Amino acid sequence: MSIAIAPEWHGTSKIIFAFRKLYDRELIWLSRNVEPGFVTVDIGAHFGIYTLVAARAAEATGEVYSFEPAAAALSQPGY
Repeated sequence: MSIAIAPEWHGTSKIIFAFRKLYDRELIWLSRNVEPGFVTVDIGAHFGIYTLVAARAAEATGEVYSFEPAAAALSQPGY
């Protein structure tokens, strides 16, 4: 399988677009259930897809902590 993605899309943008079907249900759940002011934790954040959705839902009054313990993730291009 090959996917053509615009070259100006860097890092996380490509991952979210290319694999969005794998994440759609969880991302919808997060956006509906995390409310302004919530504190959330994303352990094993990798590219931070869930972190970004939670942060948008929690708004400025909430907090989102994300942590990626795998050193290999840090070597990914665009990370």
